[in-house]
Amino acid sequence: MASKTYLHDPSGTTTLPLLRPLLPATLPLVRRIQFNHRSPHSHILASFPPSTTTLPQCYTVAFCDRSRAPETEMWVFCSIELFSSSATPPYSPQFAIEQQQSNECTTQLISLFQELRTLGAPPTTDPDIDASEVLIGSLHERTFRLLQNHEPGDYIKINHGPYKKYIFNTQTNPPSTKPLPPDFTFAPLRPEHFALVLSRTSIPRRERTLLLCPSMGIFPSPSTSTTSNTPTEPPVAWAFLSPDGSLASLHCEEPYQGQGLAKAVTSKLFEIGITSFASDGLTHADVDTENLASQGVCRALGARKGWEVYWTRIDLEKVV
Repeated sequence: MASKTYLHDPSGTTTLPLLRPLLPATLPLVRRIQFNHRSPHSHILASFPPSTTTLPQCYTVAFCDRSRAPETEMWVFCSIELFSSSATPPYSPQFAIEQQQSNECTTQLISLFQELRTLGAPPTTDPDIDASEVLIGSLHERTFRLLQNHEPGDYIKINHGPYKKYIFNTQTNPPSTKPLPPDFTFAPLRPEHFALVLSRTSIPRRERTLLLCPSMGIFPSPSTSTTSNTPTEPPVAWAFLSPDGSLASLHCEEPYQGQGLAKAVTSKLFEIGITSFASDGLTHADVDTENLASQGVCRALGARKGWEVYWTRIDLEKVV
């Protein structure tokens, strides 16, 4: 059965009231909608009309801004993600319900991609951007499997993952920022630091995005001979909250590792940054399965492990 995709106001007035009660399952999508930057190319697409006040049994919602390429352009939530991640016994009533929703959500996803193709991408001269493709970020493992299993599946171009999703609740586990050693100080990062930040990660990020995101760094304290409190030396540790509210670009320079600075800068960032999105105290992190240090920071800050996610590039021209 064909599915229809509807455009909603990109401010989230018709979708946030429906998605917030489902937190933290909807956290990446909710935070991206709440992010303080939208462009003329920002769209919210859903399988239900804007007049909807009660969610149907099966539904799909997405935020997309294709002007952000080659960074993450799209976040998706499917109702199938609300089911338990544990295996359901075949031929049970629950199994039949899950199969039906899986089929419906797949149809909705394909319709959504087709609508996105119709909307088109903004013109660009950037050689790193293919206008026929869209990069989906923090894609739940269940939704990722739906796309993987759909025939023909040749529209999936590149997958990165899995990453472990960690959920922080700073209301039940408030950030406890211990005082730094006297020769260090906290301060937000400035544009002159972004080249250093980008040199320490393989993830495609742009300075234009870092400028919009809450950040925190740990710097050598300014010399007592200077009258300014602004750090003059490069940061030794830093972290950002990305457009979907997740902890991003957490890094500590090698000579300063093992001193608790990564945990300290994350705590300070949470303390001042989360309220720029919402007052519910929730945030999250997507951590590489082999990045044991960052996983340790998440656990030390009271995060609970959620689900696994992927970054997936879709060739819209091949979606049928």
